[in-house]
Amino acid sequence: MKILAYSTSDNFDGYRPEPFTLEYVNYILEKLKNEIFNRYSRRYKKLEVDFDDINYSENSMKANVILYNNSRLIASNEFEFTPYSDYWDKEDHNQHLDTTVSKFVEKLV
Repeated sequence: MKILAYSTSDNFDGYRPEPFTLEYVNYILEKLKNEIFNRYSRRYKKLEVDFDDINYSENSMKANVILYNNSRLIASNEFEFTPYSDYWDKEDHNQHLDTTVSKFVEKLV
């Protein structure tokens, strides 16, 4: 087992994500909602997205995603995002988030 310890003088020149905050969790959920609408709004004309049981800690978040069409349940699944401990840069982190969101939406319905 490896133990990763950070020091103020570890000379790390990459990007370490900040701990999750309510604003960042809302940003992720909005990104998820937009991706769902982009993918499924043609197939379902009265699409509604609901998030339930939103939980987050310093280093991960999860929420139940529920899709309705005309008040009829279409799909329900749990979305979870846990970032890596460090990235090459902020763009690498954003790409990881985008990939996670895309893969989840792909398998949702």
